Amino acid sequence: MQKKIIALAVAAAITSIAASSAFADTTVTIPSLSPNVTIYGLLDYGYLNQGGNSGAVPKAGSTSSFNSGISEDSRIGIKGFKDLGNGTKAIFELEYGLAIDNNGAQSNSSSTPFYNRHSYVGATGGWGTALGGRLEGARYSFEKAYDAFGGGTVGNFGSLIGNQARADNAVAYVSPTFGGGFSVLTAYTTKLTGPEASANYNDARLYAIAPQYNNGAFSATYDYEDATLHGTGGDIKINVLGASYDLTSVKFFGYAETVKTSGPLVTFSGGSALNMDQTAWNFGVTAPVSDSIKLKFSYGDVKQNNLISGKGSNDCSKTSFGADYKYDKDITFYADVASISNQANATCTISTSSANYSGAITGLGAVDSTVGTNHNGVGTRGFDIGGKFAF
Repeated sequence: MQKKIIALAVAAAITSIAASSAFADTTVTIPSLSPNVTIYGLLDYGYLNQGGNSGAVPKAGSTSSFNSGISEDSRIGIKGFKDLGNGTKAIFELEYGLAIDNNGAQSNSSSTPFYNRHSYVGATGGWGTALGGRLEGARYSFEKAYDAFGGGTVGNFGSLIGNQARADNAVAYVSPTFGGGFSVLTAYTTKLTGPEASANYNDARLYAIAPQYNNGAFSATYDYEDATLHGTGGDIKINVLGASYDLTSVKFFGYAETVKTSGPLVTFSGGSALNMDQTAWNFGVTAPVSDSIKLKFSYGDVKQNNLISGKGSNDCSKTSFGADYKYDKDITFYADVASISNQANATCTISTSSANYSGAITGLGAVDSTVGTNHNGVGTRGFDIGGKFAF
């Protein structure tokens, strides 16, 4: 009887594999979906090593792992539109992050293996685009756009400065392009993370305005953001300037920012207080050596004063090298190395995520924090190798 059960189990496994192979060659249609609705996604998987130690770095030592989402977060989404006439379309998009390597979530993303990256509904037309929902953070999006490593792999710069990846309870408007390449983004949220509190007490309200210029090879953006704790007065101001120039044979990237807090100190769950006065900059280059291979380099520096009460400055720099091999329009392989130099009390660490999801911070913690992000990494040196499949 036991042999029969085992035989049935093996047969079931073989049948499952055969079914999967057949599925790979089969186009699946979902009749209930409109032709204007698209299902899309990206699966990223690879090997990651984080190690080395210089300065007061937590989690010192070395960590080796097979990870989901090294270059980009693995995800699946659905988007669509409906023509309303007169050049206007109603639009929507729902995008969820995945951890394809285990039954948990990607580091710093969520406590579940399937989480909301962004979701919105809105309209677009000749008058611009208006959206409402859980939206991509402006600073987070611009930092990735002007990073030679696109905000991912061990080479990314954003993990040194902290980014609020998404804004809850948000509305945004993007103007149409005018004057040969100019546009303006404006956004506002009544609470940056989670549902609004009763009487909105202690809600982190943020507004952003970002004029942009994109014309051919040249792109430039200025982003100003201001967040306040409603009812308590804590405030954080962010100024960002990014630019890129594509010469075809080589593309240059530049990014600079300041982040300053004022008013009541923002407290962390561990009891430390935030009084941030941060300046940061990053310079990067990508160079295609063939139609398939692209080399990447970046160097960035972060200077922080009085980041944690009583601990003085927290300055660090990072050097990164990498290469991408584009097999076709859907599949890309990558390999990257990076090294961090910490000074004084700096605790910058290697992390593949340029996003801080604010899990360890209270109050204005919904806003960016280098403390939260830097401590999520391991060591000061790292390398990765992997691939991603977009569909």
